[in-house]
Amino acid sequence: MQTCSSRLLVVTLCFLLLVVSAMDAVGAEPEGKKKGPRTNTDHDVKARPYLFFELHGYFRLRSDLFYRLDLGVKDTARYVLPLSENKANHRGHGANTIAGANIRLRLEPTLNIGESWKIHAQFDVLDNLVLGSTPNFHKDSALSPLAFFTRTGAPPQDGTNSFIDSIRVKRVWAEWTLFNFLTARIGRMPHHLGLGMLHNAGRHWDSDFGDSIDRLYFEVPIPNKRIPLRIGASWDYFSEGAISTLGSDYFGQGYDLDQLDDFHQWMVIFYSKPVSVAEKDHRKEQLNSVGLKSVFIDWSVANLFRVQPLATDRQDQRLPSLCRSVPDSTSIGVLYDCYALSARDAFFWIPDVWFSLNFQPKRHHRFRIEAEFAYVFANIKTTQVLGGTDSRKQLRQWGLVTQLEYRYKSRLRIGLEVGVASGDNAEFFGILDGQNLVAAKDSEFLSTPTVANNRRVLNFKFNRDYHVDLILFRELIGAVTNALYIKPSVHYWFIDRDGHRLGGELALIWARALEKDATPGNVVDYGVETDLRLTYYFRELAIARIEYGM
Repeated sequence: MQTCSSRLLVVTLCFLLLVVSAMDAVGAEPEGKKKGPRTNTDHDVKARPYLFFELHGYFRLRSDLFYRLDLGVKDTARYVLPLSENKANHRGHGANTIAGANIRLRLEPTLNIGESWKIHAQFDVLDNLVLGSTPNFHKDSALSPLAFFTRTGAPPQDGTNSFIDSIRVKRVWAEWTLFNFLTARIGRMPHHLGLGMLHNAGRHWDSDFGDSIDRLYFEVPIPNKRIPLRIGASWDYFSEGAISTLGSDYFGQGYDLDQLDDFHQWMVIFYSKPVSVAEKDHRKEQLNSVGLKSVFIDWSVANLFRVQPLATDRQDQRLPSLCRSVPDSTSIGVLYDCYALSARDAFFWIPDVWFSLNFQPKRHHRFRIEAEFAYVFANIKTTQVLGGTDSRKQLRQWGLVTQLEYRYKSRLRIGLEVGVASGDNAEFFGILDGQNLVAAKDSEFLSTPTVANNRRVLNFKFNRDYHVDLILFRELIGAVTNALYIKPSVHYWFIDRDGHRLGGELALIWARALEKDATPGNVVDYGVETDLRLTYYFRELAIARIEYGM
């Protein structure tokens, strides 16, 4: 039986921009004072305050409607049928629709201290809260013993009525600029490379994830008269392993219990692109300049290296009365004598190359070519603690995405995107359906052939915040992997005046698998998806969007 699925997405967005400063207005000259000629005066120049605060962010309301998103496979699909169709409640008579709405308030404050220091943060309030998901009721409550009697919504609290808390602090980092030459950043900060194919900071208002990294980063410009060049280097703290916090002093300082179980990363990056606000504004002016025939090339080359000698994600099973009450892979509530160091001997090398070319041959005509390529080379000597059993893994993965775009004036945009992610003949895509890297328990390694037999892991995975479509990769598979896709699209602004913009977009996505053995049906073609989009902008303050995919 032929099945289809569709998606309706409605997004409203409101940007916040608040600048709080202690600027004193320059007063007017007293009446009666004789005005003479002025030369080289800064009388009308307002001084920038030493300390001021900026607040950016957005509020998002998103509604989804999914029809037959299980694609008729029921038991193996990520999206199951409505509850009325499960085994216990088989009373739906063919229900196929799931709908709901969620909200998010994102706040990104920046504290500016002088000309050199900035402290950034990112907070999400009611992050992707499904409306109506936390009714305040309890069977012992006299007022609301059932959800039907609830009078208010309860704030989300992890472990009580939700999996996350009402407010989530996702990033905090400091930035220091010395003599407009050296830039240093330290803290938990966004991690983004190129188009965001592999590492994506999730800054788009429709993103759900976003890569954050604990990093110490330094950057300096390379003197060059022709093109601006920069080189950066970082030391990243991916995992420190076992951390100690005294049970009698939870508000005190925790510390790393061992250095050999640390999982660190080092990055070296060379790049050339506009970075500062002034550089970006200058580039925009050049691209919009009438009669300017120029080629603008931006690029970056990044190399990331990771190592981990030992691991502490297992506990000593010889002390069952002490150590088996707390799950593995956590350092919360684990006793000191329960940590068991195990060999990992892992090494990763990840090169990432990005290239962008903007060309304006004549007035109102603009072309863009942009591409990113990444490769994952890794050797992990031990993935399971099994005594003499060999559990080594090799990762050889690669991904490529290329975007071609033509723009006429500011109304018409025609695009073509081609993406490839290497595949694996092992079972599972490895994102939402299951994983074939390690077994949940060491004792289950040999009895799990999808893990034990998969010695060379070849399936590259795009970042989940790199959106290609509405249904196939975003909702069903989870991201682009084991796939070749081609996406032509056309976008046109029907109205563009006085701060009001109304536009529509049509995109077709054709995709096929590189390794059919990893697909649920062992077929090559994933199919064709059609996506429609209607967007309305109001003076860069609000956005409303309706999307439909089939």
